Amino acid sequence: MKNGKLKGMKLVLGRKINDLCYDGENKRIIMNLDSEYQFAYLDIEKYFND
Repeated sequence: MKNGKLKGMKLVLGRKINDLCYDGENKRIIMNLDSEYQFAYLDIEKYFND
């Protein structure tokens, strides 16, 4: 991740993402899914390093 942008990345969940937002306090992306799993999150620090 550089300058707050993800570049050249693809996230495959196998579920439709209705909406998403960034949680700056916890440094994660929160997703609203169109499936039996209504919400999911991606921990940015765990997967991306500056």
